Amino acid sequence: MENFNFLKDSLILNTTLQNLNLTNNDIGKSNENLYFLLKGLRKNKGIKEINFYDNNLGSDSENIKYFEKYFKKNSIIEKMNFSKNNLSSNNENMEYLFLGIKESVSINTLILNSNEFRFNQNAFFFMGEAILQNQSIKILDLRLNSLSLHSDSFSKFMEIIKSKPEINVEY
Repeated sequence: MENFNFLKDSLILNTTLQNLNLTNNDIGKSNENLYFLLKGLRKNKGIKEINFYDNNLGSDSENIKYFEKYFKKNSIIEKMNFSKNNLSSNNENMEYLFLGIKESVSINTLILNSNEFRFNQNAFFFMGEAILQNQSIKILDLRLNSLSLHSDSFSKFMEIIKSKPEINVEY
């Protein structure tokens, strides 16, 4: 926790850093670590890209609730990578994550690789709702999710995507 408190303070002071790579730090293990990290990011005005690859963020719905609040207040971050974070482990994760993304005004690239969305068909419902209302997303990367391309929920999701030709979906 002490390290993430230090990171929070560093993020608040640093105005030149534009890309933050937090790959494989198991941040999802501690709500306090994520809280400090997002508190620092909220006050940082320079970071445009964050990579949370393989941090087990989906292990606790409280983690995702922090992100929902963060997305609503952020107007700087343009690219977020949430790949391999077990996000589809429950409906609550999906609901909170996409509630925040729905209201994001700056994220134009959202990477959600390797989250096993095929096991949670409600994921496409929440994702579709967010995509319909979000005006900033241009790239949505869903590769490596073993998607059930013929499932009803995925088909409905793809209908939403077709209504927004400005979005490039990779799957």
